[in-house]
Amino acid sequence: MKHVIHPQVFAGLGYEQRQEIVMVNTFDKGELYCVMQEVCTVTQVTEDEFFSIRKLRDIVMARMIFCLICREILQTRVKLLGKFIGRDHSTIVANTKTARGLLKVDKSFNHLYHRCLKQSESKLDKYGFEHTGLHEGLRSQVRTVGSSGSSPTQRLVFTQTSSR
Repeated sequence: MKHVIHPQVFAGLGYEQRQEIVMVNTFDKGELYCVMQEVCTVTQVTEDEFFSIRKLRDIVMARMIFCLICREILQTRVKLLGKFIGRDHSTIVANTKTARGLLKVDKSFNHLYHRCLKQSESKLDKYGFEHTGLHEGLRSQVRTVGSSGSSPTQRLVFTQTSSR
């Protein structure tokens, strides 16, 4: 159940009370759960493994992808993500930073991330959740490169574009 409260009353509450109201309202929406389900489906990690304390490579990669997607398209706060997956906020910051670095150098991680992102966006749209989505400048663009016209030696090249 959502807590609807007047903004002036909300402003007068203590920090912990305000945070609890924000947490309850965010978790009730189910956005994080939708993204988590899609990431688990694509990465073939079960929900129990996702929330466990195990640090196997596949499970950690699923958590990193989840954190990055939630931070980028849902604009979710790190403290809230940490509470959702049962970790500290600094773990979320480290996961996000590591995932951004892996996107630049690891093609298999890049491909996995974009599959999870696409599935998550479609599920959020399907259930009517609001999300910002990534603007085209931040998406990786896949293009084919060949030496002459329709050469059989074409290959995929991932390019990360950013507007900084």
